[in-house]
Amino acid sequence: MKRGRTLAAGALTAMMLAATAGAAAAEPIEHAMFEESFSTQFDCGDGLILQIEGRDAVHFLLVARGPDGLLSGQAIVNGTTVYTNPANGKTFTTTYQFLDKDLKVTDNGDGTYNLVVMHSGQVASYGPDGSRLLMDAGMFVFNGVLDVANGEFVFGEDLRQAGRWDTDGRDFCSDMHEFLG
Repeated sequence: MKRGRTLAAGALTAMMLAATAGAAAAEPIEHAMFEESFSTQFDCGDGLILQIEGRDAVHFLLVARGPDGLLSGQAIVNGTTVYTNPANGKTFTTTYQFLDKDLKVTDNGDGTYNLVVMHSGQVASYGPDGSRLLMDAGMFVFNGVLDVANGEFVFGEDLRQAGRWDTDGRDFCSDMHEFLG
């Protein structure tokens, strides 16, 4: 959960910062709800190529905060991703609900911004028989630098973490070989 499927509010803010010049009010600058479907393949090696299908529902809000009117974003995301082994039809499914919220935005004066972002929510993972195998649930706060010119967000360090993180220290492809092989 920590960084795999997160649509960090900082990254969403990057798109909006590039498109929006200094706002003055605390009213919403952008308020959007959308759904996004995706489909791709991923090669885990040793002959395991996964078919990945999913759908996210996103509720995004961007506001100007503080005396400088710096933009701050948040996104609520609900989604499902299904990983399928086409060779045997077995599936591994993740469902997730989370909030990403910019807690602090600092203008560095050089076209970059320091962001402190909170991520809270849960990801539940289910095996081919429908039983829950893994659960990540809780909150973590991390920082990073957003470059407005290219929309790139570079993760910094994790500042705080609380909760249950079953996927910490696990290797995704090893798990897919075990659960879907």
